[in-house]
Formats: sequence, structure tokens, C-alpha cells
Amino acid sequence: MNIANLDDEIKKHNDAVRRNSRDRVRYRKVCAVCKIGEAFAPYELRRRWLRYIVGNKVLCVWIWLARWKCCNCGRRFTDHPDFRLAV
Repeated sequence: MNIANLDDEIKKHNDAVRRNSRDRVRYRKVCAVCKIGEAFAPYELRRRWLRYIVGNKVLCVWIWLARWKCCNCGRRFTDHPDFRLAV
């Protein structure tokens, strides 16, 4: 993925996550605990640093992460975008 595309994707993600309540973008389709899909309620927003490497530089940007609550089992989870990879 090139850097311009990643910057655009981060901006689109932040705009989509900061929408009000149920219009907010959600990446996870089913609950990891009860395996029921489409039964989530918005819970809160968190702002976190995202670090990524471009050439020999590490760039840092703020991203917003949505938290959701499963309406079936009550479990809360943070929903991470597809472009965020754990290292």
C-alpha cells in the first residue's frame, strides 16, 4: 500500500468512526464470544496513536477506535480497522 493511499484510508476511517451512534463504521461482523452478528450498540470512542513505517522513518498519526457492546452477551470490545496490524 502506498503512503498516499494509507493517509486517505486513515482519514476516511476517522471520519466514519466519529459519526453518531449506529451510523458509525464497524469492522467486526460477529461477536467473538456468542457468535451473534449485527447485534452491537455503540459504547465509546478512543483516540490512539498509529505508527507506521515509510522507508526508514516511523510516522505517527492519531486514529479513532470505536468500542461496541454486544446486545446479546453484553461483552464490550474495541473494533480495529483492517489497515491496523499488530507487530
